[in-house]
Amino acid sequence: MNHTKNSLNYKKINQKTIYIHIGTPKTRTTSIQKFLTKNIKILSKEGIYYPLEGRYSLMINNKYREDYKNLNYCANGGIINNKNKLKDVLKNFDKSKKNKMILSEESLFLQNEYNRPFNNEEIWNLLSNYEIKIIIYFRRSVNYLCSLWQEYMKLSYQTDLLNFLESYNHLKYLNNFHNLSKRVGKKNIIVRTFEKEAWPNNSLIEDFLSILKINNFKKFRQDESFENIGISREECDKLLYINRHLRKRKWFLNQLKVEIKIATSDNHIKVIDSLSDEIIKKITNKYYQEECKIAHIFLNREELFQSKFPKIYKKSRPEYKKQISNEDKKKLRFIVNSNFLKLLKTNLKTIIKLIIKKIIDKIYINFYIFRSWFFKKLFNLIR
Repeated sequence: MNHTKNSLNYKKINQKTIYIHIGTPKTRTTSIQKFLTKNIKILSKEGIYYPLEGRYSLMINNKYREDYKNLNYCANGGIINNKNKLKDVLKNFDKSKKNKMILSEESLFLQNEYNRPFNNEEIWNLLSNYEIKIIIYFRRSVNYLCSLWQEYMKLSYQTDLLNFLESYNHLKYLNNFHNLSKRVGKKNIIVRTFEKEAWPNNSLIEDFLSILKINNFKKFRQDESFENIGISREECDKLLYINRHLRKRKWFLNQLKVEIKIATSDNHIKVIDSLSDEIIKKITNKYYQEECKIAHIFLNREELFQSKFPKIYKKSRPEYKKQISNEDKKKLRFIVNSNFLKLLKTNLKTIIKLIIKKIIDKIYINFYIFRSWFFKKLFNLIR
């Protein structure tokens, strides 16, 4: 078979199709993954394979634990980072009578120097006998970045919202997406927008199933309650304070899945709603041309979303004022420290293991950076 390096638009000797759902993050990817996992048997009857292999879930008596709250149980697209696991999944897919397979992992959109499966020729060689379809949901950039910042606060990042909006390089990831589209061919990219008005019956799940050419939604276990609920701007700012002043202790709490419960006022302002119209306009304009480019290439229309600006734009709302009193700071320190002490008493061995793992990871990353720098310098000298 002639394998064209720059495109997958060649004749397939195997007519099976692999749908790779790459997010983007903050478009309820987890909801879709949990729905697919709960409906594996029904999907199988429809000729669709949603593999369990390659996941990071715990095993009980050689069977995968049915824990739908466990994100790693429901997301399976990570196997694209591992050619051996991918080989096993493709073998099982070939043996099955199913003609479609779904792989779903939102981090595939966020490719970086440590996570580049779509730059790996060995991976593409494994996929070369299949028709590859990429599914991606886009969210309006300003909403996306606000939601992403919320997650970063949960993960101990220390950048405040305005600096994050200014410095985050979303265009880099959009450019990676365009490179991916050149690889698989424009006709094999399925672009959807993350807005209810664009979905049949305002249902994200129905919209996703329609991509797979499934129109009878009623036969599935219908539960769209799997939603990662966003936290308020006030909660985010309090987490930001913890991240900056109690970061190491919070990291251990995160690793052991200990939730930090923060008391807030009754005024729950969403992150996007806390922005001024001036900031919303600035961020929207920064990405507007790129969004229109995506709309023109993949949807054959002028604009990606039904309106240029989010619904909150130009609507009256109270001005958000970031205020964390000294009393609030004392309470936050007490919450983190008391949780950490409880953890220390009950999980000392685990904490020691985490410390060792973190040291090893740091050594590995520094070695990787040094190796890249060394070979770059060597190449420049030779050239």
